[in-house]
Amino acid sequence: MTDKKPTRKRGASLSISNIDPLVKTEYTRLAVIADMTQAEFTRTLLANYKCFNLDFSKEEQERLEVALQKTPSSLKNKIKRSILRHVESAINRPSKVINNDINAKTSSYSANARADSLLNQILKHNEMSANWYDKIFITKSSMQSYVQQQKGLNAGGLTPGKTVIDRCLERNKELITAHHLEQGLDSSHNSKAYYARSKKHKFN
Repeated sequence: MTDKKPTRKRGASLSISNIDPLVKTEYTRLAVIADMTQAEFTRTLLANYKCFNLDFSKEEQERLEVALQKTPSSLKNKIKRSILRHVESAINRPSKVINNDINAKTSSYSANARADSLLNQILKHNEMSANWYDKIFITKSSMQSYVQQQKGLNAGGLTPGKTVIDRCLERNKELITAHHLEQGLDSSHNSKAYYARSKKHKFN
């Protein structure tokens, strides 16, 4: 009797077998221009995506491509310099709010404080809600929706914009993840909760 070799579990692998041939050709061309192996090029693309996932819309991507075709080098250099300026600004920015006035209109620190305050309201709301469908899974869109509700309750109050909310979510990522786990909330919660509330109101 021969000993059978243990079967090795197949891990997830990167495959481009179903990618459009034109995309494959462009990928290979860009790797050659960058003087990288395809593996090195893939790692670089992934690193850039993780650092600068700017979430362009389709229209924005098309406009950017047109601009890059017209002035590829100068535009890329301008974008790079602009990003690095913001990087230095973010690194050198104090972690604590300097301006203690949360209502200051022109202070980015106060804007961050307002967003954090709004986030804390949602966290407390979830902790105090008796019904699961009244809880909120915290995302950019659910925070924006909560902002609109607050505007209705406090018409003269200052509320954070989209960019400020993005910063708040990034800054409090670990806190939000831990809160979701503690409250038993997942990414499908808000749609299920909306359906449950609609059904409840329908029969009341």
